[in-house]
Amino acid sequence: STLFPYTTLFRSMTINAGFSGQSFQTSQLDKVRQLSKEVFFPLEIDGGVNADTIKEGLDAGAKRFVST
Repeated sequence: STLFPYTTLFRSMTINAGFSGQSFQTSQLDKVRQLSKEVFFPLEIDGGVNADTIKEGLDAGAKRFVST
C-alpha cells in the first residue's frame, strides 16, 4: 500500500505465467476484488481471458484484459 501513490496499473496473472493455453484461475480474482475497493488505478487481468471469463473479471473490478 505504500507504493499505491506511485502505481498506475495493477496486473493480476490469472494463469501460471510462461505457458500458453492454460485455464483461467478464478482464485486470482480475490486480489482484484480486494484492490478494487482500495485503489483508483486500473486493475488488469492477464491470461485465460475469453468470452466466458471476462464477465467474472468485470464483476471483480478489472477494467483491462489481456488475451491471446
